[in-house]
Amino acid sequence: IILSSHLVSEGEHLLETVTILHEGNVLLSDEADALRTRGATLTGPSALVDQHAVGQTVVGVRDLGPTRQATVFGDLDDESLRSAQADGIQVGSVPLQDLFIHLTNDEPREGS
Repeated sequence: IILSSHLVSEGEHLLETVTILHEGNVLLSDEADALRTRGATLTGPSALVDQHAVGQTVVGVRDLGPTRQATVFGDLDDESLRSAQADGIQVGSVPLQDLFIHLTNDEPREGS
């Protein structure tokens, strides 16, 4: 069964394989569970988040005062994520809907 939607969150729990098309090209295609493990949010003081995002592919950034949330995507290293948590950074998962939005956003990205 092929499901095509811009509202990924409504059927996310049904997905086994995800293929993201952007401007007529396949941006990525992978198992849904694998994609979920390849994205993370880092939330905390801006300077610390930036420090822990170095070397990561930052696909989105949101700032609220001195707090920054960076969405990173790629081959995430468990040791790096544990180090970020040890420094007080909150590490969270990224819903597929948010990952889709970040990966297909054509606007310039802060911090990348």
